[in-house]
Amino acid sequence: MIEDTIHILKEYGIPTVYEGSQNLYMDLEEFEEDPYGLRLKETLGEDLLPVMGNEAIMEISKFSCSTPDDAYLKVLSHLEENFTPLVHDAACAEFVPKGFSKASGIEKTCELLGIEKEDTYAFGDSINDVEMLKHVQHGIAMGNGTKAAKEAADYITAPLHEDGIYKGLEHFGLIS
Repeated sequence: MIEDTIHILKEYGIPTVYEGSQNLYMDLEEFEEDPYGLRLKETLGEDLLPVMGNEAIMEISKFSCSTPDDAYLKVLSHLEENFTPLVHDAACAEFVPKGFSKASGIEKTCELLGIEKEDTYAFGDSINDVEMLKHVQHGIAMGNGTKAAKEAADYITAPLHEDGIYKGLEHFGLIS
């Protein structure tokens, strides 16, 4: 499935970043002038690997791609059977395997650890956090988060760089 997905995205010329548990994969030539691609290269160093030549061994949790034109809509029809798209804005979408989300991850973790839903808290700031924020007992959106994240949350804390996580934990009496 990964090799087919890579082929489809390359066929339509859509720059893509594939995320695994250990590495990120992207072909740098697709992101020549892109500040995000350059930052990934600088930050990740050896943990950023090329897609080409690694297709058969790639372990992928999700992938993100540019969505600036009609090519994205054409690709969507090829991918929607296996992936759920999360459109962040007019320029970026994230694809996760069907049936999986941060909410399903929390549900499985709680099941394995014997944690009751009323004891669950989650912080989020983006479209990829909405399902999780709705799933937990206490969904907390960052003050600098998207409108969708804020609407899904039970509480909105301060922005990330204004100690938002600390303030959210304090609000719920989890720290003092």
